[in-house]
Amino acid sequence: GADVTGVTRETAELGWVTIDTVLPKITWVDIESNNAKFSQVAKGGDTIFMTINASEWIDMPTVQLSGRAADVLAPYGAADGSQHATHYLFGSCPEYNATMTVVGEHRHGEETPIETQGNVSVSVTSVEDPAGNVGDDVTATSRQTAELGWVTIDTIAPSVTFVDIESNNAKHAQLARQGDTVFLTINASEWISVPTVELAGRAADSVQPYGAESQHDVHYLFGSCPEYNATITVVGTHEYGASDVTETQGNVSVSVTDIEDPAGNVGSDVSSVTRETAELGWVTIDTVAPALT
Repeated sequence: GADVTGVTRETAELGWVTIDTVLPKITWVDIESNNAKFSQVAKGGDTIFMTINASEWIDMPTVQLSGRAADVLAPYGAADGSQHATHYLFGSCPEYNATMTVVGEHRHGEETPIETQGNVSVSVTSVEDPAGNVGDDVTATSRQTAELGWVTIDTIAPSVTFVDIESNNAKHAQLARQGDTVFLTINASEWISVPTVELAGRAADSVQPYGAESQHDVHYLFGSCPEYNATITVVGTHEYGASDVTETQGNVSVSVTDIEDPAGNVGSDVSSVTRETAELGWVTIDTVAPALT
């Protein structure tokens, strides 16, 4: 009889077999956050996105982010909401998105965070194609540079741990007259953005990273720092009884606000120094010349 070179009933689902002896491979993994300030950090409520590209169409892998199962794992989706097509028969896809939403907001030193703090760990396992070929697991992103390929979870609000004040008055560090500079030192529990500082009821003349001759380093990407100096230079010399005194006389009031880390966690405002004693932690402004009454 005649030779046969084809199957009898080839349909979309029957009558054919595809040979596949090649192991699938995860060729590209990237990660970023939708944090309002920086895509490399995530606080409570932020979503972390991981994109997974494979060398071929694979079944849905198993994904963990920061030590827990991804909240959502689905075929790759575009910004317009459309998803990559999956195989009509096997349900496989060459690209996937995995996401997790960061949980919790915590006070420094007072609460145990829910999420693991620090750089998000990545795990992609069960990398398998429809034929059953199993590829290697993945435990890192593909293009980790100084600016891309990593996200740091931070759900802890910063805290100002130490505030001190003194003057460069020639006689006493607790007093300040016209031309003297009052120095406020601010230490935080972590690297924070430049805070807003008021001294003696007015905005500080300068707020900058801690240091006189050399300044404390700032973060290369976020511009944050854990220590700051704020200063005011006292203005005015007045006669006793004058009504047009420029500076508020007496002990210098302190206000440190907008205490915020790069992730956007906001700490409590500070309105006093840390260690006020009889000899330290206060400065009195006096720009009024004495008079014999």
